[in-house]
Amino acid sequence: MSQSHEEKIGIIYTAFSYLLWGILPLYWKLLEVRPALEILAHRIIWSFLFMIGLLWATRQLKAWRHQLSAICRQPKLVGGNQRGCHFNQRKLVYIHMGGQSWPYCRDKFRILY
Repeated sequence: MSQSHEEKIGIIYTAFSYLLWGILPLYWKLLEVRPALEILAHRIIWSFLFMIGLLWATRQLKAWRHQLSAICRQPKLVGGNQRGCHFNQRKLVYIHMGGQSWPYCRDKFRILY
């Protein structure tokens, strides 16, 4: 790709991100009535489906499946992700508690600590 083509793509991505930055607060305001766990579940499911669709459209689904099976065959790789899972677990509790700090949540969720 030429540099001018990459610059045009960069400008388009930048404009799109600024547009999203301006529109998303309106979207989040509409979601106030939904429980946080429902929103989180939707984000996980729809992100996964979008990723599968994107992999299919770029013809990389087979390569992704191959890498996923390689990861599952090597438990050390899976074990390395435990830190990320612990972080996500803490973030889920933070979301569920309505943005209250973690020490407050520690008393209510001792099993997670």
